[in-house]
Amino acid sequence: MNVIDAAHATVHDYPGGSESIAPRLGMRPNILRNKVNPHCDTNHLTLSEADKLVSLTGDHRILQALARHHGYVLVPVAFDTPASDMAILELVTRVWRTNGDIGKAVDDALIDGHITQRELDNIQQTISNTEQAMHTMLARIKEIAQ
Repeated sequence: MNVIDAAHATVHDYPGGSESIAPRLGMRPNILRNKVNPHCDTNHLTLSEADKLVSLTGDHRILQALARHHGYVLVPVAFDTPASDMAILELVTRVWRTNGDIGKAVDDALIDGHITQRELDNIQQTISNTEQAMHTMLARIKEIAQ
């Protein structure tokens, strides 16, 4: 999905669509519909509007589309644990556990000699969980270092 399609889907998949989210963005629904319409060349969503749209909806498809287009992956980092030695140790053990989960997911997928889309999705999600744990651990360590 490209960033324009992601913006369109974000608005139209939101409960109530443009009618309910546009006022929260400070614009009329028809203007928002035009801004996210892939076939409209006159109105465009600004970066600050896209940022606010992501914040208000909690829908990260715009971020994911941008990251994918530029060769990156989007990894959420949890900041809900305190920066302490014990919290970091807990994150280290989570990273170790998720690495084992990756091995299991790949091993399970290869047992029958071919990988289904469901198995691929499971491997991808498991790798994403490991990335998230690692980035969260790094964020905690940075907090302690400061």
